[in-house]
Amino acid sequence: MKKLLLTIAVFAIGVVCPCFAQNKQEQKEAKMEKKQHLIEVQHGHHFGATLTSSSMPGIDQCKKNGVLFFYGNRLTEHWMVGGYAGAECLTPTTVESDVYIGDGDDTLERPLMSFPIMGTARFYFGTAKLMPYLFTDIGVSVSKYTDYMWNFGLGLDFNIKKSHTIFFSAGIGSTPVPGIKPANEYDKPELENQQRFAFNLKLGYYF
Repeated sequence: MKKLLLTIAVFAIGVVCPCFAQNKQEQKEAKMEKKQHLIEVQHGHHFGATLTSSSMPGIDQCKKNGVLFFYGNRLTEHWMVGGYAGAECLTPTTVESDVYIGDGDDTLERPLMSFPIMGTARFYFGTAKLMPYLFTDIGVSVSKYTDYMWNFGLGLDFNIKKSHTIFFSAGIGSTPVPGIKPANEYDKPELENQQRFAFNLKLGYYF
């Protein structure tokens, strides 16, 4: 009886193990095929748009919000280069001088709109449905007080279908904000660009 049970057990192991190994190999091949397909559809040119929000701590709760058009070219599995261009709205649009000049008018108007133009580079850690990446942006903010801006941080792509992708990023950088130019009691205060530390968020989509 024991020999019969041992023979059955050995036979069962001999049947199950090859089937299990074959199933595991098939799953591995299917996973590789999905990854290769995603690499192929993600490769090349992409177009989209993104919502932006930037806060500059310590200066009148100053914020910039905008909409930027996005272009990206996925060169390899790990690298994408591209750019952003669009419009941002600055709030608040007024700034008060702490210098009294005697005419009762110490409030200056900031430009409401600016138009960022930036180049961007992304380094992806791999290709999957969820694709984390490091990024850096650098460019200019075009307005009455045009100046440079930059941003560096971490992002995440969520692939929906084929090349359709939602992305989110958070970063830190520097952005130009019109502020009060130092003045004495004989000079009327003036606005000038000041580079300010900024915390930047993006939520976008590309296809």
